[in-house]
Amino acid sequence: MEKSFYILPKTKLGKYAAALILVAIILVAAINVLSMNIDIQAESTGFFGNMPLAVMALGAFSCAIISTITGLVAVIKNKERSVLVYVCVLIGAMAIYFGIAQIVGEITGSH
Repeated sequence: MEKSFYILPKTKLGKYAAALILVAIILVAAINVLSMNIDIQAESTGFFGNMPLAVMALGAFSCAIISTITGLVAVIKNKERSVLVYVCVLIGAMAIYFGIAQIVGEITGSH
């Protein structure tokens, strides 16, 4: 009898989704560690006030988006039934939501 749900992904796209969300989480942790002791000048405000951290944030956001898309394709097309892939899709969807909220906040100046 075959189990209906697994912990680890079985398909290639499911493994890619898990790896990409792991990279995104590591980048976010690195951003938090690196930004703790940085003195930001008053004239360099906004998202691109510190370019290395902004590039890392864009990389983490990109990895979360790609992980969500590959996880959804793995679930829909390849019938992936891994709990880890579902968690990746959920984390990626939350990252996309908060990323869009951050972008809207930067544009409207309401943060």
